[in-house]
Amino acid sequence: MISNIDFYYAAILGFIQGVTEFLPISSSGHLLLLHELFNFEAGDALTFDIALHVGTLLTICLYFGKDIINYAKTQPKLLYMAAISSIPAGIIGALFGDLIDQTFRFDWVVVIMLVVVAIIFLLVEKFSKQATNLEQLTWKQAMIMGCVQALALIPGTSRSGITMSFGMLFGLKRVAAARFSFIMVIPLLLGLTVKKGYDLSQASLSNHDLLVMLLGASVAAVVGLFCIRFLLVYFQRYTLKPFAYYRIILAVVVSLVLFL
Repeated sequence: MISNIDFYYAAILGFIQGVTEFLPISSSGHLLLLHELFNFEAGDALTFDIALHVGTLLTICLYFGKDIINYAKTQPKLLYMAAISSIPAGIIGALFGDLIDQTFRFDWVVVIMLVVVAIIFLLVEKFSKQATNLEQLTWKQAMIMGCVQALALIPGTSRSGITMSFGMLFGLKRVAAARFSFIMVIPLLLGLTVKKGYDLSQASLSNHDLLVMLLGASVAAVVGLFCIRFLLVYFQRYTLKPFAYYRIILAVVVSLVLFL
């Protein structure tokens, strides 16, 4: 299925996935643009993206494993909210995922969403209070964040960015919003891994294909660990604004390339 992808491309895309999945700049948007650059076929790109998301899931579980165990003992409500808040995006992805891919998986969609979400970042930084801790998150707020998470099915959005933004609008501090954003995606990625893993089990993959996907997932997992730690430290002092400016600059660059 993905014999045209070699180890060099796998390492590059794994690195990009590890960085962009956690930084609020959209992993799906970057991967889509890179797939176009490397001339990947659509089916190959989607298959490889699944492997990269498995690496992402491993990263989150490793980094937040102790926190999840601690929450289970002391604040199980947070884990219940994280699990239930993932349901809307899971349902939408299961029912309309293929349609969304066919409708929105295009360069110009990425450009538009890069700019739209960048504007949201700037507005959130200007108007949000950011005064409450994660323990003060309500069920209603968690469910709204879960519904907003479904927007990340559109390339260029950034799942972590959009959910974190709404958490901050609800008054959460940046680090608290980022932490809940990462934890709430675990059930979603588990569901995606099971569903797509079954699909892949029905396909014929060569040893080369499996090794390529394993390399990409491994690189994504290792890089992702460093990015999560960086981001949680970064948000203790700094804002979303640099990520907003990066998104706008990237949108301008991509637009110029598409016009040329």
